[in-house]
Amino acid sequence: MAATLKITRLARCLRLSANSVGRDFVVGDLHGHRALFERALEQVAFDPARDRVISVGDLVDRGPDSLGTLALIEEPWFHAVLGNHELMLLNDLGYYDSRVHARRAWPHGSGHWIHEAALRHRKLLRRLADRAAALPLSIHVDGEVPFNVMHGDLHPVGSRLTGRFRGRLRRTVAALPDHRSPGAARCATGTE
Repeated sequence: MAATLKITRLARCLRLSANSVGRDFVVGDLHGHRALFERALEQVAFDPARDRVISVGDLVDRGPDSLGTLALIEEPWFHAVLGNHELMLLNDLGYYDSRVHARRAWPHGSGHWIHEAALRHRKLLRRLADRAAALPLSIHVDGEVPFNVMHGDLHPVGSRLTGRFRGRLRRTVAALPDHRSPGAARCATGTE
């Protein structure tokens, strides 16, 4: 599938104002489980006119409805950061070229949904991929207790894993287009 929009400049950080009329829910990797997610929203009486969902990414892969779960990014109440599974999708569709994601893409054959979606829902997949290519690396939410949301895990400063994480983060950011942006690493670590 030839992509209409390549990743040329990633939004490093998205800043959301405080939600003064409703609640904010932060969700982990949904991995194609939209029906489970919708049931969870029902259980908390989610109101899309007032409430928001902020996702750590990895909307696709593994579950029964990756395309439907990815479509959440078109909802005005749903905000997501770019996860590694969205990057694998974008790599697969030619939005950018990554040796890292090419080697690790779709372990255990779980990316089969992309090829089915490309055959049956080409326009929708292209539109959603264009939107996924514009997802930020982190989201900062203002409020009484401000917080940042990003995909991944930060190890405590000083742990033996910190050095490994920083090296991996530098390599990941360097593999992305426009990686020379001065704020790239600061944003990826939630400090911008």
